[in-house]
Amino acid sequence: MSTMIDNNSKEFLATSIKGLLQDTLEWMESRNAELRRGSEFEGTPAEAKLFATLRGRARSISDLARVMGLSRQAVHNTVHRLISAGVVDLVPMEGSKRDKLVQITERGQEIQKMAAKNLKRIERDMHKTIGAENVELLRSLLLEHLKAVSDPNQPER
Repeated sequence: MSTMIDNNSKEFLATSIKGLLQDTLEWMESRNAELRRGSEFEGTPAEAKLFATLRGRARSISDLARVMGLSRQAVHNTVHRLISAGVVDLVPMEGSKRDKLVQITERGQEIQKMAAKNLKRIERDMHKTIGAENVELLRSLLLEHLKAVSDPNQPER
């Protein structure tokens, strides 16, 4: 039994949509870290990723851990660093005496405005390499796909 990956699989993996999205995300996160450097909220990569995962909505630590593929403990530690930075709070979850939601604070909302400016700048960088119309095409295709896979009333393709 060979453990070597065949050339067809290797080529596919190099250009799979998942791989390309992952490589693009790595580039975007690296560029975003550059833009945050020296700003009001520089944050660690883990803090920036958690903050970005919230995207304006309150989520439980368990939900964040699941979505981010991290342990509850790792997310809990990161949340507490963000609480210390004043960008998130823990608020009681309705219907649960134990669980809490991670919610963005007013200061965090100001940081979100900075993050949005940085992301717009990163997308403008993409305009230079693939064109504004292709960036918008990519956005619309991803939105269409996400809508289709998240809408239970949508027929399967």
